[in-house]
Amino acid sequence: MTVQSRTIQPTDSTKISLTDPLVVSWAVLVALTLTSLWLGAGHSVAGMSGRAATMIILVVAFAKAGLVAAHFMEVKSAAPPLRWIVGTLLSVAMVVTLALYLWA
Repeated sequence: MTVQSRTIQPTDSTKISLTDPLVVSWAVLVALTLTSLWLGAGHSVAGMSGRAATMIILVVAFAKAGLVAAHFMEVKSAAPPLRWIVGTLLSVAMVVTLALYLWA
């Protein structure tokens, strides 16, 4: 039994475009991650407290979850009820998380 090796030739569909919505979403996710990392490392903006920075980081985390759901899980092109359910669940989870953080 012989195994033949094949080389994969790039096609037009494998080219990466900087205007592709998935590439833009990925770049935004990276930027938001670096922002959260910077805030979490103790840097402050205009004398912001650690509590305020944590709240911003939590909001950024839920925004990132929304981006992932919309673009990479294709909720953006799903039926309207599913989009509404996912958006509502993310919003409720964010509000509850922030409320519990502020209450503790």
